[in-house]
Amino acid sequence: MRVDEPVLSDAPILQYDLQLSDSWWNDLAGTLEKVAAVDTDRIAVRQQYMERAIPEFVGIPAPAVSCWTTAHADVHWANLTSPLRLLDWEGWRSGAPFMGERSGFHPVPGQKARGLARSQVIVGLR
Repeated sequence: MRVDEPVLSDAPILQYDLQLSDSWWNDLAGTLEKVAAVDTDRIAVRQQYMERAIPEFVGIPAPAVSCWTTAHADVHWANLTSPLRLLDWEGWRSGAPFMGERSGFHPVPGQKARGLARSQVIVGLR
């Protein structure tokens, strides 16, 4: 499938503020909720990996995850367009901790507050 809209950023981490509408944020939240509702036997992340990788790369203990969900597994600014298209689907699978798509989505400071206000699906932003 060809997508005519350009991606929101050339890199996963946004370097500038975007003016995204309320409807864009609502569309993103709705899309991620729909993905989370899909049952699959594809596994993305296991607790054992988190227990090794999070302390190694982040320097904090890994959280114990009691609820897992399906996720896109690669949500970041270079995989999003406006109007909303979520690109790069080869990694979607179950085995994401129930924090939705939080881990790879890094807004600039102005986007952080806006994103938190718009979507309870994306709450672990930094």
